[in-house]
Amino acid sequence: MEDQKFNVLVNEFLEGFYQASPVWATYVGEHKYDHLLDDCSKEAIQEEIIRLYLFKQKLTYIDTLKLNPTNKVDYQILQNAINDQLLQAEVLKPWENSPVMYTYLIGGSISSLISRDFAPLKDRLSSVCSRLKRLPILVQQAKDNLKNPPEIETKTAIKQNLGNINLIKNDLTKLLEQAPEMKDSLIEPMDHAIKVLESFQAYLEQDLLPQSTGDFRLGRELFEKKLKYTLQSDLSPAEIVRRAESELVAV
Repeated sequence: MEDQKFNVLVNEFLEGFYQASPVWATYVGEHKYDHLLDDCSKEAIQEEIIRLYLFKQKLTYIDTLKLNPTNKVDYQILQNAINDQLLQAEVLKPWENSPVMYTYLIGGSISSLISRDFAPLKDRLSSVCSRLKRLPILVQQAKDNLKNPPEIETKTAIKQNLGNINLIKNDLTKLLEQAPEMKDSLIEPMDHAIKVLESFQAYLEQDLLPQSTGDFRLGRELFEKKLKYTLQSDLSPAEIVRRAESELVAV
């Protein structure tokens, strides 16, 4: 009974996660939301924080002593994932200080659809078309949200955005040769997306880079907290280093 309750909760959590992160959903093989882009508006971010706290509360209703061994491990993984996402959402706030987050979403939203043969090309290109049409909204959200990122973040985003422009201009154009029936529906969204990304490039280089004076370092406290959720371990950084050096000597 408890295992069933937990499995329902996990499925419910993942469904909400995929809805909130459609680009990542495509990447991991959930294709229900291939036509969507992540919503990085302040309202959507707040809604996701509320959802995470809701599921954190729901987890407390599960009696872990009654879970089978596999679900006991999955319970800890889910709990860790929620805490990690809350750390990102409430403290690290990458939508404010990581232009790379946006260039990753833009490039990943297209490349994950055209580089994997998981569905007929026509269907995948149809999803590309839908995402290209939503791209101006994401770029505007980036401009609205970004404040004072580290210089290295902005310089990296500048290079990545050039790659995204090239992805549409060259890779996607070449792929269209295999599906000429899609050209009429894709050419205009592609042209518009290129103009939007060229405008974003100018914003990154001329507006954001001069004000990119943030520190990429997390500091000891935040680093240890992030490391804990990333590694799913309570080992301290010092202990991890000690074990690594000991293993290096032994091997």
